[in-house]
Amino acid sequence: MEGYRMFVFSEEIGFVEVLIRIPGSSYREVIKQFDKLLGITRENERFLYAEMLRTLSDVHYRAFLKNQEAEDLNNAISLLEDARQIFTYLGATPYILDVDERLVRCYGLLRRRSAEQSKEKTKNQEIIKEFCKLVRHISNPEQLKQSFISMAKSVTGAERGLFITFDRDTDELMVTGNDIDRATVFDAKEFSRNVINRVKRTKKPLIVYDAVNDEKFKDYESVRINKLRSILCIPVVSNDVVLGTLYLDSRSSSKLFSEQEERFFSSLSMLLADSLSSALDYRRIKNETNMLRYNLRTRFGPKNLIGRSEIMQSVFDRIERFAKTDVPVLILGETGTGKELTARSIHFLSKRKDKNFLVVDCSSISQSLLESELFGYKRGAFTGAVGEKMGMFEAADGGTLFIDEIAAASHSLQARFLRFLDTQEVKKIGATRYKKVDTRIIVASNKDLYKLSKTGRFIEDLFFRLSRFILKLPALRERKEDIKPLLDYYIDYFNKKYFKNIKGVTPEVFELLYEYNWPGNVREFVNEISRCVFFCEGETITKEYLSEGISRSKPHFLTLSRMKQRAINQYIKQVLSFTNGNVTKAARILGVDKKTIYRNVMGKKY
Repeated sequence: MEGYRMFVFSEEIGFVEVLIRIPGSSYREVIKQFDKLLGITRENERFLYAEMLRTLSDVHYRAFLKNQEAEDLNNAISLLEDARQIFTYLGATPYILDVDERLVRCYGLLRRRSAEQSKEKTKNQEIIKEFCKLVRHISNPEQLKQSFISMAKSVTGAERGLFITFDRDTDELMVTGNDIDRATVFDAKEFSRNVINRVKRTKKPLIVYDAVNDEKFKDYESVRINKLRSILCIPVVSNDVVLGTLYLDSRSSSKLFSEQEERFFSSLSMLLADSLSSALDYRRIKNETNMLRYNLRTRFGPKNLIGRSEIMQSVFDRIERFAKTDVPVLILGETGTGKELTARSIHFLSKRKDKNFLVVDCSSISQSLLESELFGYKRGAFTGAVGEKMGMFEAADGGTLFIDEIAAASHSLQARFLRFLDTQEVKKIGATRYKKVDTRIIVASNKDLYKLSKTGRFIEDLFFRLSRFILKLPALRERKEDIKPLLDYYIDYFNKKYFKNIKGVTPEVFELLYEYNWPGNVREFVNEISRCVFFCEGETITKEYLSEGISRSKPHFLTLSRMKQRAINQYIKQVLSFTNGNVTKAARILGVDKKTIYRNVMGKKY
């Protein structure tokens, strides 16, 4: 008899065994056991089956309260509705009332969750909208990462955040963010490395609800030191390549990060991955372009100005800067340093490049003829003026007029230059009215204009007017590192001109070229290489082809005092470059008067 009762009520016994196991089992394990018993009781014991449905709904309900998974709540409601149907059929009114009470509670949670989800959806849409707007205007990868960190912290309430980038070339993890201690940075890297490795396998992020009590994480140094509770690591993946991870944590509360936030930021990270990948590509292309530009400039510079030295790079920078404006420029440099070529470069890099570039050398024309060349004249203005002539100021309207060796101009011409700089107006010889022209002026000199202005040989006001924007060209002896690129370029140039196939020079020849003082600067150097290539019979230029002055030259060394003066000059030039040629600002920075700068930079002795 006892055995029979055990058989009849074996379902109840199994039910009780399950109930006993609930406190010590996971919800998923309990549900699994319930599912087995439901299959047994469905046909044999309808009341017991309904009671089991009601109890199983409680399991799902508690699972929902813990994990906030919508599936658990929907399962609880479905089970209660099935149980109610059975209790209604059996007429079990007390049980029906109990089920109804539970359904009301579940429906309330469902409505509240739907409202929260709707609100969350709207909020997420706004976040995505703002994020898209943000990334559209940011091309700097570091700014993108920092913006993503700030937004994630704001949305989740995280205390701290980092963006950790994986460098595939060095296998190093690089950190963006500065509000976390060193120990956490170290551990965050380890978390991120784990996430990166996990993503390669599972494509899933890492979320820790209570790190300080979690067996997997409680031994991490930062977890112990900072008593970290909540941790969230979201991978940023583009085309199956892990670009990095977002790391967030909180010391104040556990379970700060929800699975919904994990999913949301995982989705958002896809947008970031695309933007970050594009930004990285943009930066790479920009860097490659800059490198290409630099490599080209180390050989040729603007318009075939050749040099890789630091001082020539500064010259190239200023040429490009001056080309963007219409300011009058004063080019200073010894004979043969390339003043006219520099002026041409400024013109052809400017918006005036399609207009005239005219040149006048004040030292090669008589003063009377120079005035008529520059300003023009009316018919009958003087004996021999049988017709009207347009001056170069007017002919260069819309373009550039380069006035070389301005120190050779007479005082009366200097005065007319000064007036033109102030008014942009010219008047022909014999005319009664001035005419407005849009001509950019670039002047040059190999003289010490400051000294000339102090001795009265150059109008001081004109000097101060011109000296606001100065471009000082270095002598070749001051940039010996440019000998090699100059040599390579001009051997190739004259090979084509003279139909030669010169491969280079001997080490002895290169040493002589390098040690020579080059008083005639680049012009002298070009003439020397031209002659060597022309007369050389073999493929290599040897000492016998060098001019006597160079082949017999001795190494040139400066005295300590001159070397000191050169260092001072170089530093002043760097400050002038920083101030865009503004002498007043440079003097203020250096703590000297303007005369000191003029004396050092514009003097002929260095």
